[in-house]
Formats: sequence, C-alpha cells, structure tokens
Amino acid sequence: MIIHLLRHTKPDINDGICYGQSDIDVLPIFEREAGQIKRACEKIRYDIIFTSPLKRCRKLAYAIAGSTGKVIVDDRLKELDFGRWELKAWENIENEPEAIKWFNDYYRTPVPEGESFEILIKRAGSFLSDLKSKEYKEILIVGHKGVIIAIHSFVYGINDPERLFSLNIPYGGLITIDLNNEA
Repeated sequence: MIIHLLRHTKPDINDGICYGQSDIDVLPIFEREAGQIKRACEKIRYDIIFTSPLKRCRKLAYAIAGSTGKVIVDDRLKELDFGRWELKAWENIENEPEAIKWFNDYYRTPVPEGESFEILIKRAGSFLSDLKSKEYKEILIVGHKGVIIAIHSFVYGINDPERLFSLNIPYGGLITIDLNNEA
C-alpha cells in the first residue's frame, strides 16, 4: 500500500498560538490554496482519502475529493492534544514548570490534560494497523504536522526525539511512503 501524507493549509490563527486539537478554520485564501493542492494531487491514484475531523483538514480533504465522496473521517488523525495549553500563546506556556518538563521530554511526557508524542505515535500506529486489513492500494491522508511525523515515525521505527522533527513538512506539503517496501 502506498500512503500519501498531505498537511493541511495554513489555519486562520496568529503565529505563536498553541492550537493542537482546537478546531481552527482555514484562511480566507483557502479556495486558491486548495485549488493548487488539488491540481498537484491529480496524479495520485488514491482509492480513498482519510482525514482528521478538524476543519483545517476536513475542508481540504473534501475539496480534493470533489463529488467523488471518497472521504473517511478518523478521529485518530487529530493533531496532538495540547490539553490545558490549547489556544494559549507559547510565550505564556514555555516558562511553566510543566512546560519545562515537557520540552525536556515531549516524547514521553504528556502535556497537562493532554498527550505525549509517544501517545500520538501509538494512536497513528493504531490507524495504520487497521489499514492493513483493507484492500486499498493507494490512499491519501490529509492531516496535521504532528500526525504526519507520528505516522512516519511509526513506519520507520523512529523514537529518537532528536530525529522525530527532522521531517519538515510545510502547510500543503506532501510526502509519500510505500508500505510495500517496509518491513
């Protein structure tokens, strides 16, 4: 199976705000961005599109699918749950004792009332494990940066915090993983 991982377009929120699972909408220029992304995805022969239920992903998935209706929404594709930090400015979070602990080990340490990156990887892994029982040859996943990194980490067995975020995926960016060539 080939999976294409597509990051949503830029959300309509100021830079420097923690927004993980908050349901932030897209920018007013979304239609133009989505049109460009849809044209870039025309060469992908996906059987189905999976998407996070959050607006910034869901809208892009449906824009790409058009009238085909080939979209499945899956909660496991939501971004990292930032718990009590959701919609707070990072500059107001970074000096909290809990934040210092999290920044020192975000892989294992959960955000207050939220998740650790290890939990996100397990959630993404559960999604991928369920895909193995499906007959899909090629799928498109519209997701968040954290989820894309988590899927990549799960597939390639990366659990080193230093290497996790070496994958730079911009808004509207796309990477492909051929699971047929993986162990």
